[in-house]
Amino acid sequence: VIALGVILTWSGKFGINLYNTAWIIFVAYIARYMAFSLKSNSAALEQVDDSLEEAARVARLRGHEVSLYEKGAELGGMTNVAAKAPSRLDFAEVGRYYSYQMKLTGVDVHLNAEVTPDMVKREKPDAVVIATGSIPLPLTMYKIPGADQKNVVQVRDVLTGKAEIGKKALVVDEYQTMQAASTADFLASQGKEVEIISQDYYVGTRIDNIVDDNIRWPLYRRLLENNVVLSPLTQVKEISGNTVTVMN
Repeated sequence: VIALGVILTWSGKFGINLYNTAWIIFVAYIARYMAFSLKSNSAALEQVDDSLEEAARVARLRGHEVSLYEKGAELGGMTNVAAKAPSRLDFAEVGRYYSYQMKLTGVDVHLNAEVTPDMVKREKPDAVVIATGSIPLPLTMYKIPGADQKNVVQVRDVLTGKAEIGKKALVVDEYQTMQAASTADFLASQGKEVEIISQDYYVGTRIDNIVDDNIRWPLYRRLLENNVVLSPLTQVKEISGNTVTVMN
């Protein structure tokens, strides 16, 4: 639509001439930054699994009576956790979008509700659609001495506030995606001293495959501005109390 409008305007058929005027700068500015805004939102939405809410929405549009049971306090699941990080605020749109869609289509939504076999027998639905969600891999699977300590916590516990973090924090970038960098960003924004260690050549080597420059570069900029230490080619050897032994 934007491209067609620009073509028609430049054709001169409507008596509009943008050459040698200030308007051409305005049009160029909009065309330059609108694309980044759209990419930023789509990048966030494409990374989430909205299967349960989408199934409810589509089933209701097809005329079915639909009840949606969500174990949490709001729709969106793990996207609400990701949205806690400063660099991933767009994820909050997922929950807001589906909350609106459920009201718009008339889906019967039950929050803070855990479905049990007895509940299913009582309701007697024609079909049941299940989205079990996910749980993080246990930290002990990495076989690092001290990984079972109470002060060694998961990313989601940090973002949700379940884990209490002291003044200093070490974030281990095991998967090279957004989790470590965005969690460090979250902690650094609270004034904490943060270091990220990664076994790879640099922190977040797989971030390039997930988001575009409009998200990646501001994230790295905030990390550096908040004095987050980035330590590549480094891995955890042992954890003992508040001391972490690493190796290059």
